[in-house]
Formats: sequence, C-alpha cells, structure tokens
Amino acid sequence: MQKIKILSENLANMIAAGEVVERPVSVVKELVENAIDAGSSKIDIHIRDGGKRLIRVADNGEGMSREDALLSLERHATSKIDDPSDLFNITTMGFRGEALASIASISRFTLSTREKDAIEGSTVILEGGVIKDVRATGMPSGTIVEVKDLFYNTPARRKFLKTNTTEMGHINDFVARTALAFPSISLTLRTDNSVVFDLPAGSDLKERISNLLGKDDAKDLLEISAETEALSLSGLISPPSVQRSSGSALYFYVNGRYVKDKVIRHALLQGYGNYIMKGKYPLAILFVETDPAEVDVNVHPAKSEVKFRDSRALHSLVHAGIERTLNERQWLSETDRQGEVLSAKRIRTVQEAAAHYVSNNENLPLRGGHVRWEGESSGRHSSLLAKAEMRAANLSKFKEAEELVEKGPAWDVVTEGYFSSLNVTGQIGEMYIVCEGRNGMVIIDQHAAYERITFEELKRGYEKRSFKVQQLLMPETVELTHKEASALEENLEDIQRLGFEIEHFGGKSFVIKAIPSIFGNKGSKAIVTDMASELSELPKSGSFKSAFEEIIKRIACHSVVRGRRRMNIDEMRALLTQMDESGIVPHCPHGRPAHIDIPISELEKRFERV
Repeated sequence: MQKIKILSENLANMIAAGEVVERPVSVVKELVENAIDAGSSKIDIHIRDGGKRLIRVADNGEGMSREDALLSLERHATSKIDDPSDLFNITTMGFRGEALASIASISRFTLSTREKDAIEGSTVILEGGVIKDVRATGMPSGTIVEVKDLFYNTPARRKFLKTNTTEMGHINDFVARTALAFPSISLTLRTDNSVVFDLPAGSDLKERISNLLGKDDAKDLLEISAETEALSLSGLISPPSVQRSSGSALYFYVNGRYVKDKVIRHALLQGYGNYIMKGKYPLAILFVETDPAEVDVNVHPAKSEVKFRDSRALHSLVHAGIERTLNERQWLSETDRQGEVLSAKRIRTVQEAAAHYVSNNENLPLRGGHVRWEGESSGRHSSLLAKAEMRAANLSKFKEAEELVEKGPAWDVVTEGYFSSLNVTGQIGEMYIVCEGRNGMVIIDQHAAYERITFEELKRGYEKRSFKVQQLLMPETVELTHKEASALEENLEDIQRLGFEIEHFGGKSFVIKAIPSIFGNKGSKAIVTDMASELSELPKSGSFKSAFEEIIKRIACHSVVRGRRRMNIDEMRALLTQMDESGIVPHCPHGRPAHIDIPISELEKRFERV
C-alpha cells in the first residue's frame, strides 16, 4: 500500500502559513513590506479586533495588472527574483513569494489593484485559498488588501492568539519600527474608530522619532557615523543619562530591513561599556548598509534575522562607532557645554570677552575664567589684568577696556572646565555637594564622583603603564582558594600593569609588596581577593582584558571612602577640579549618576512661578 502522497495545494499553503503567519502582525508585516517594494509613498493600515476580524492595507504603489494579480496568489510567485544568483543580491523587503498565497489560505481574502496607466483595476476574492470571484473595479492606482476572519478555518491556531490589546501591541511595534526605517513614507495606522499613528512623510529621522518615541527621548539623541570599505553605520543613540530596563528601544536595520541581531546588540552594549549600569539599555536606532552579497537575509522564515559573511568586521565597526561618539562628550548637557564655549574660541579683545560673557549671563557676576596676557611675563601685567577684568565686567567701561588692549599684544580668554567653573555653595547630608551653575543648580554625589575619577585613572594607568606605586612598609600575605590562586597567578603580568607588586608565596598564598598609590591606606588584601575572585569567574576562553573593567570598577569602589564624609570648601573645589582633569562622564563606573542638573526653569516650575 502506498504511504507517500503529494499534499494538495491548499493544504501545502496552510502548512506554509504556519511558518509565515504566526499572528496578525505577521500579516501586517508581509503586506506593508509588499507596499514598500511597490514604491509606495503612502500606506494606510486599518485594524479591527487586534487583526482577528480585519487587516486592511492600502498603498499608492505601482499596482498590478489583472494577470499579475492572479499570479501573485500562486505559491512561490514573485517579481523580485529570477534565478539562484538573485538570492545573494536581495535588495527588496520580500522575495519568497509565499506570503499572499499563505495568508489567503487561512482567511477571507480580497485583493484590489490598479496600475497607474490602466483604465480600471481588478479585484480578486478568495476564501480559504479558493478563488470565489474575479472582477473589474474602479479605484485609485495602487493596491488594497483586506484580510478578514484570520484563522477562521484553523480554529486550533486561532485559540493561540492573545487578547486584542496584546495583538494590537505587536502591530503597533512593527509599524513604529517600519516608520523609523522609512521616514520618507507617510504611514497611518487606525484601529476600530481611533488613529494610533498618523505620520506624514518627511526626511528628518529625529522628527519621526519624536512622533513615535516621545520628544524627551528624541531631543538629546546623538548622531553616529562610521564606515569601512565594506560597511557603513549611521543612526542615533541616546546619551548615557537615558537608560531603560529592557532592550525594547533598540532598533537595528540592515539595508533597510529591521533585524534582531546579536552581533550588533553585543557591540552596542560593549561600546557603551561603563557609561551605563549593567542590566540597563540605551535607546538606539542603527542603520547598517553593506553589499547585499555580504549578508544572507534568507536564514529565517520571517526574515527577522540575517547572517553576515564577516561578523567580526561588523562588531568592530559598531563598537568603535559607539565608543567614539560617546568619547566626544556630545552627551554633556547644554549647561555643561556652555562652560566650554570660550575655551573653544579665541577672543582677541577684552570687549569681546566681556560682551560674549554678559550676553550669556545677564544676571550673573563675571567669574569662571581669567584673562591671560600673551607676550611678556605675567608678573608685569598682573595689575593690568585685574583692572581689565573689572572693566570688562562693567558694560559702561567697555571703551576703556578696549583702549587698554590696543596698547599691548593680543588677549586670550582661558576658561576653567565645567565643574571647576561651578560656584560651590555647600554640602548636604555629608554626601552631596551643592553648586550653582550657569543655568541652575548642580548636585554632585561625592562618592560616585571619586569612584569615577579613580576608575578613569586606573584605566589610563593600565593603558600607558604609568602607575604611581606605593610600597608597603610591611608586606601583606593573602590566602586564596585554589581556583582564585590559579587565576591570579595566570594574570600576574597584567595585574602588575595596574600598579600592584604581588609574588606567589607557594600554594594558595601570595605576598603583596606594593599597591597603586591611589589607594592610600586602604586594605590591599580585600582588593587583591576581589581581583582574584573576578578572574576566577572567567570562562576558560576568557582573558584578563574581558574582565578588566569589572576588576577596576571593584578597585575604584574599594579606593573611595564610602558613606558620609564632611568636606570643607577647598576639598570640594579640589574634587571639582579632579572631575574636569579626569574627563569625567556623568556616571560612576556602575552607572549611577555622579551629578544631576536642575535648571532654573525646573525650580520655577516647582515653585509655581510658570
């Protein structure tokens, strides 16, 4: 008796639908991608009951003839590839030719379409994949697809669908992702009687982000750009101050296609490194462009994953691009940047200096910098400098200041760094330093700031091999577990670069002879034990470098006085100077903020003045 048989076309389509159509959003995805491939500039999506009752997608694309409309409903029918070589040069969103046939097999399906130069359009009506009617129709050029009663003939599949709200949430997410990738396309999403998205066409990505993700997140995004011969990276990333508890705001696109890619994700998080707390995520919209031959988009039925020929090159590009963008300190607040304005600009007269300062500080006294004389020794001109500063601070005496300048060589204004320019007003709870900034109040967490300064110093010292070492008067012996001892011994050479002098004393014992001077009198045994513990947790293939930042985070934390500590004004000012010198980022190595800015506008709001 024959056991092997050929499946019917309809049954084969229903099985294929199981791969292509997981839930209503799968239908929306396929139809919207077809509309994009058709060259549409406007796409309208209408959903009812979370897509279970109705999914309607209308576009103004190129449309199809009657013959093409019928062929498009056959399995494996497509206009996007012709021969095997095309599979390695995919430039369209769709290409398999399974979607329409699969969707039609599990719904009540209507396709209406008209080419731009045609007198009339065509409508094809199917039910469960079977054609019920084909007729001429009057309609605008483009295509309209209606999918009603999804999974009506596969009730078991329909039972696995979630609530209307949940299914609609998935559709919202997909439309938002697509809208970010194609800001030049007008997108509308309606559900029942309400409008979810009404996004006009435009070329400004930030504006679209603002409409989709909120103005607060969009306004501070940083532009990123990097490229190699084979790859280019562009997009927007959030400053370290924007942190989320999940990766839901990570959007990755490869040649315009949204993907979930572990390589890009890992490179992104490594690029942020210690700028954000472990377990937190930034907001990022990244676009990778490459030769289609360098990426395989045919590795997942829903096309949500891709495979790169050279994933290492991609990782390096993304990691370096993120790191460089953050290291440029573009994420500093407007208040931070104002402290650097004068130092970035050469000002040749006292009048210019005063006018520039006063125009930005209408109600503040002149401070935060000094006027330096270029030319002869500073001693001869100290009194002149004092007079010049006093005159520059008074708008009514600009002319006298200018006359003074004309008698000597050029002047140059040198400002202090942002933190150094703050006016220290006091300390709260022996933990927080309160300062007055140009635009409001700045509060500094002294422990987090010291921790960050130490972390940056350790990092630079390791890279430059330039640590100041403090010899211990009495060497200390530390006893470790077998695993920790083995890990420490294997990495002694790298640990020496951190400023430690440690010798194996036999067995599980080590002798500590010197430590980085940054620790002062802190307990060296606890620090070395922590290092050994961190190294012992590395996987077999791991290296010291992969654990390096976690190690110096712990070291930095140990080196800082914890808890409360009363500081005098001089100590506070010294800390602010150190913050500038270290090129500090506004977070401790663990991601906690080192300082917060409260603008005057916020204070006015709190006191109900606005």
